[in-house]
Amino acid sequence: MAEESDSVEVDEEGINQNEIDNLFGDVSSDDLNVVLRCDGSRVKNPSTLAVQKYDFTNPVIFSEVDLQKVKSRSEHFAHYLGGHLSMFLRKELTLQLTKFESNSYKNFTKDLGEPACIRLFKMQEINGVCVFNISPRLAVSIVEILLGGQGLSTTDERDLTDIEKALIDDAVNIVVEEFCRQWEDVYPVSPKIIGRESSGRFLQTSPKDSLMLTIEMEATFGDVSGFITLGLPYYTMNPIVQQLAEKDKDNKISLADGAKVSSWHSSYDNINVPVSAEWDTFDLSINEVLSLRAGDILELPNELISNVLLRVEGKVCFEGEVGVEADKTAIKITHTRME
Repeated sequence: MAEESDSVEVDEEGINQNEIDNLFGDVSSDDLNVVLRCDGSRVKNPSTLAVQKYDFTNPVIFSEVDLQKVKSRSEHFAHYLGGHLSMFLRKELTLQLTKFESNSYKNFTKDLGEPACIRLFKMQEINGVCVFNISPRLAVSIVEILLGGQGLSTTDERDLTDIEKALIDDAVNIVVEEFCRQWEDVYPVSPKIIGRESSGRFLQTSPKDSLMLTIEMEATFGDVSGFITLGLPYYTMNPIVQQLAEKDKDNKISLADGAKVSSWHSSYDNINVPVSAEWDTFDLSINEVLSLRAGDILELPNELISNVLLRVEGKVCFEGEVGVEADKTAIKITHTRME
């Protein structure tokens, strides 16, 4: 007599869908929600975990809050840089932030164009190489001004000569130094130009898939306009952004602590503070300021007499009206205004 087999016979057609559904029906939902830690232990309550995507090719990712802080400083950078370049060229120049975005290194270098006026620089205290690019037409106009010309608009899209490259380096130094100056209170760094390129196609300063922070500004003077672009690797900016976040955190803690213990003491009563009065008159261009000489007369509107700003320790605290009281010049406070 043949020996009975313990194995289960399976139809040649395989398992049908009903049998598959029955198998999964026997599995409890708890068995499907198992999460294990790196040491093999089981997480008791997986529902409390927050799942986030992680890009292993770009381990440094800035939050929206971090990017907003850097963008705010970049806007200040564009404002101050416009003034410095105006003084350098002795010609009124305006700078406006037109682009602030993240991009891959491959796409960033592709957008640089050709020919290009590229400078490679690094912040010596941090790893990584940053990229500076200025549109050739703008560079040619700046060189013309430095050589005593008018810097008129040109359609000339050419590479610069060696002499022109040396001249434009002075303007590049102003740009990168002003950029590094924006972080003095957070992470002091010193810039150094380490190379020149005329095309972005062969740049290999960062991996192709690494993230770059792109800051683009439009420069305008007269009928000339062009773009200045900075490309900053994420891993280069990471130490600065971390310190910026730490500083903001410390400021919030100190303000909270100050709010708890602040109180008035009688010893404060005799402390002298500087008080000044001023008028908010009008704006002058850099060119007009440079042309001012002793003996020049600036006409002021009559309504300024009733629009005096009174500053205490440099902050506007009151508004008033200037007049005469007991044969002395006096200010009558009309409104309270705290900055």
